[in-house]
Amino acid sequence: MMEKRLLVLGGRDGPIGGRRLGWHLNELVLASKRHRCRLDFADYESIFAELGQPVGHGGNDVLVQSSEEPEGSWNTSRPTSWGAFDSVLTRTMPAGSLEQITFRLSCMHATHASRLQARARWINPPKALEWSIDKYMTLARAASLGIPVPETRVVQDRDAAMNAFEDLGGDVVVKPLFGGEGRGVLRLHDPELAWTTFSSLTAIGSICYVQRRIGQQQDATTARDFRILVLGERMWTLVRENETDFRTNRRHGSRMQLIAPEPSWCEMARRICQHFDLELAAIDFIPDSLPEGVRLLEVNAVPGWRGAQAVVPDCLADLIVEHCLSRNASSESSPAIAE
Repeated sequence: MMEKRLLVLGGRDGPIGGRRLGWHLNELVLASKRHRCRLDFADYESIFAELGQPVGHGGNDVLVQSSEEPEGSWNTSRPTSWGAFDSVLTRTMPAGSLEQITFRLSCMHATHASRLQARARWINPPKALEWSIDKYMTLARAASLGIPVPETRVVQDRDAAMNAFEDLGGDVVVKPLFGGEGRGVLRLHDPELAWTTFSSLTAIGSICYVQRRIGQQQDATTARDFRILVLGERMWTLVRENETDFRTNRRHGSRMQLIAPEPSWCEMARRICQHFDLELAAIDFIPDSLPEGVRLLEVNAVPGWRGAQAVVPDCLADLIVEHCLSRNASSESSPAIAE
């Protein structure tokens, strides 16, 4: 039997030539050993393309510098075609210029399209990454599915942002269009501070993403939201709470607890994953006084699971590796509520 191969793309710390593994990738290393599969690592910066080669000498192909060594650098890696892997697990893409990001995504799109019926499977595919990392795109597509989202205005100049601040009640949350883990997220309820913030954002060419602070949360002493962690057909429902910060991300000191699934929330998460072509995701909702009880906050196509692992009895890294290498796993499968 051929050894199964899984490529983890991205997610390592440090500059090229001296990459280090964090908690999540170390968990995947241990899980791959338990499942006796070969785990390779590659960085987004190592993607390259070859065009116009003679037939039998590569042809037109997109390759990546991959290494079986977890701490592997350019010196220990080798050029590898994506088709050599059973699955590609995409993790966080590092920052880059517009040209660099565009090139990486173009290569991934080309590879994914040419391999749809071949060996390599993507978890998650480039389309899912593009849609999920863009907060405006996420909410726009979710709203088109009939899923409730917070009142949000996305503008490009300070005056329009100040109008949004006033129209949305003078108590808003401002977020970077791209980003995660609560970085750069601000709560503004002072007009002077709002003016200064929007002036700074527009001065550096940033978009102003202005969102009404959900009414139910305004007078609460504890910030709370709900996360649906999705892996194929499995789902775990978690509540995140923070008594010291309005952000509920783990890095800001929130607590997480596993709770019984709410069928309507899981159904919304299932529809989002189907639409976005997501197999591994975290769908975040915030409570509000609506018939659904929640509004969608964000969709995470590269979710962390360290906080969830503290309250979920299953080994999530094992389940992720199993899912990546399973023959019947498909991005077309419909996630369901885990028992």
